[in-house]
Amino acid sequence: MSFGAEILFGDNNKPLPTEVAQWLAEVRVEQELNKPAKFALRFEDDLCGEAPAVSGRSELTPNTMMTVMVANEEEKVCLVRGRVIQVKSSSQLGGPGSWVETHCESRQVEMDRETFQVNWAGPEKDIISSVLSGYDFVPDVKNVQDKTYDEENQLNQRGTDFAFLNKLASENGVDFWISYEVEPPNLFTGDSTITEHAHFRISPEVPDGAFSIGGFSLLPQDDGPSFRVNVIGDECPNVNLFTADIDAERPNAAEGQAVDLASASEENAASEESAETQGDGPTLKLVDGVTRTVAPAGPGGGEDQTRRQEAALRAASWFVEAKVSTSAHMLGAVLSPHDLIDVVGAGAEYSIPYQVKAVTHVITAADHMMDVVLRSNFVGEAA
Repeated sequence: MSFGAEILFGDNNKPLPTEVAQWLAEVRVEQELNKPAKFALRFEDDLCGEAPAVSGRSELTPNTMMTVMVANEEEKVCLVRGRVIQVKSSSQLGGPGSWVETHCESRQVEMDRETFQVNWAGPEKDIISSVLSGYDFVPDVKNVQDKTYDEENQLNQRGTDFAFLNKLASENGVDFWISYEVEPPNLFTGDSTITEHAHFRISPEVPDGAFSIGGFSLLPQDDGPSFRVNVIGDECPNVNLFTADIDAERPNAAEGQAVDLASASEENAASEESAETQGDGPTLKLVDGVTRTVAPAGPGGGEDQTRRQEAALRAASWFVEAKVSTSAHMLGAVLSPHDLIDVVGAGAEYSIPYQVKAVTHVITAADHMMDVVLRSNFVGEAA
């Protein structure tokens, strides 16, 4: 892995042949919460005899499975795994200066290829797990409604599995993402076993499994990495750039009405962000004392309406955002969305815990750069 990343190809995760891997110039991976990861492999190209060295190789054709492996501290981890969706190439006269790019997307792309019309019955959790298992994911489904559909009240799907699960995730106020578990390569074949876990739950995880706008906290591991901005003493800064902003113009309370299907009576539902702090400073409701309401609409009774409102408030509660430029070498770790990390030396307001919202990795033979977007649900106390 002297390049900084190792590329595997095919469903059996075989190492990319040396005659192709030696031309690898750059790997770019774009990860963001609740979105499929996108990544691209850029190869230099040249003429070898009368044929190009890279262009037209069978390992880089559309729909081929590609995997990006990187070193994270003492272990090798899977950064992303997905299908080739586009191949680009440019040929220069004589060969030198030519290049080939394969653009890929994580395996949610497979879930968005075929449209289904299904009337589901059974517990909502089991329906979600069934869809995920159909793509050989290991389901991790929590925090969804304790609701069972029957022949009279079915859960209707009219679209792709990816669109169906995204809709359920939004209504439940949960996140939907994939993580990877890597086993050592087979000594005889060189193949690697990668288990893909499909998470359909609140992130960061709620300890008791309950859904509550005030029930989640940002608690990075004590021995985990931290972003050091302007620090003094023995520790050195490990970021190239840090910017942050507070966006308080977001809803922090909700009001709505629902109709009870059995009695046809209207039910009022009200939700408000909990005043319980998730850290050492004020949350969205307390930062300026202004109430801003939202009224999401949808089918169902009062319980369904309350759930929608709590989900909307939870999404809005991430009102602090920061952007950081660093490298895996400077930080001493490789970050991915959903990770929790502390920031120190950025002033009283912004020296707080954050969750990683998005990461753009640019890996070359020289370095592994990371542009990171962070989010938090409270602001630090003023100095």
